[in-house]
This record gives sequence, C-alpha cells and structure tokens, in this order.
Amino acid sequence: MQIGLYSERVGQLQGKPPEIMGVQKPEGEECYRYDEHAAYIRLVKRKLEDAIAKDGDTYPEPVGHCDICRWWSTCNAVRRKDDHLTFVAGMGAAQTKEWKGNEVDTLEKLATLDFPDSWKPSRGVRETYHKLREQARVQYESREDGGKPIYETLDIVAEKGLNKLTKPSKNDIYLDFEGDRMVEPDGLEYMIGYVHQGTYTALWAKDEVEEKDIFEQFVDFAFALKQKDPTLHIYHYAPYEVTALKRLWVNMPPAKMKLTYF
Repeated sequence: MQIGLYSERVGQLQGKPPEIMGVQKPEGEECYRYDEHAAYIRLVKRKLEDAIAKDGDTYPEPVGHCDICRWWSTCNAVRRKDDHLTFVAGMGAAQTKEWKGNEVDTLEKLATLDFPDSWKPSRGVRETYHKLREQARVQYESREDGGKPIYETLDIVAEKGLNKLTKPSKNDIYLDFEGDRMVEPDGLEYMIGYVHQGTYTALWAKDEVEEKDIFEQFVDFAFALKQKDPTLHIYHYAPYEVTALKRLWVNMPPAKMKLTYF
C-alpha cells in the first residue's frame, strides 16, 4: 500500500503512472507492476474514505474481530447500556436483524414480548424465535431478581438431545489427542490420552517414530477391546480427534485393522 500510494503521487506529478514500483530491501530490490495493484489501492482508499465519512453513524455491532480488539470493553459497555439483543444466549446475527425489523431491539423488550400466534419470521422457523424469547425471559427474570440464577428444564423427548446417545458400555473409551501443528513436516500428535473403566492412560511422543508407536499401541488396545465387546464406543471432545486419527492412519500397515471399526 505504501509504495503504491507513492507511485500514485509520482503519476500525478509526471502526468503518467509509473510502470514499475519497488522497494529497496537489505537483500536487494523488490519490484512490482503498478497496474497490477492500482485497482486494489483505489479500493482500499475508497473504503477508508467511506468509513471516515460515516464514522458518526456507526454502532459497535459485535463481529468476529471483537475477540482480539483492544476496544472490545468500550464497545461492550455501549451494548450493555443499550441492553443489546446479542446478550440473549444463542442469539445470532440473522435473528437479531429479524427482531429489530419487528421493533424488538433490547433484551427486555424481547423478554416481555407477547408472542403472537400468527407471527412468522422472514427467515428461519418460528420455533427458533420462540426459544429465543423464552431464553430472554429467563435471563431478564434472573436480572430483575438481583442476578439470582434461574433455570427451567426442558421436557424430555425420545431420540433428542442426550437421548440420542447409545447405551453405555463398561468398555467405552474417552479419547483425547494433543498435538502441535507447527512441528515439521506435518505436525506431531505428542500425546494420546484415554480413559477406560475409570483409569486414565497417557501415551507420549517426542518425534514421528514415537508418534507412530503410541498410535499403534492405542489402536491395538482399542481393536482388541472391540473384539471382546462390540457394544463399546470411543468418545472424543471435538472433530480434531477424527482428523488426527485419519492423518496418522496413512502410516499404519494396511492389514492392521479396518478404520470402520471406529
């Protein structure tokens, strides 16, 4: 951007944009064709000018960058003061926009809303908005009661929620991989930890050879246990374990076992 703006100024002075722009670095000169970057430079300038022109009209709507922004506490204080809808647990951007379009723009308004039977959202299903209204109500009642935690249990429904889980087996395994993706050449799973029948086992590796060894140890253990008890399942915390298992699998002998066992 910097050398692009310099080149743009040079073009204004000489009446013709330069063909090549460059920067002198310790290891030598680095050059670029100005025309290949000019459109991007104009776009960034226009966005900056638009942002400055509209600065007084902006509102600190939460975005992904909030997680690392130094001004998060300042913006969050504004949203707290305004009783922003995003403080309703489970509220997404699409639902926030839908509520605001129906003149519901605070947690309190949503919590005290008389939900009309005939109301239909322009996007999504009505049940989602009904749940958000109920969630807001619970949070509002808790806030009005001095912050006392309030909760309401949901009705138990067959084949939903935790009822979708299979019946437990005494041989169920609870698995966890710990890895470092920065280790060359393809990352390193330096620990495989698992719980079986209340006992925790940690298998550690310092390099690829040991990584393969501990993976084979775990597979041998799980495979043998699966032969004895076909009802067991392996539970894991996140999709990472599945990804790591597949990555390690390419180094396993083909006849070791079938991945479908897991």
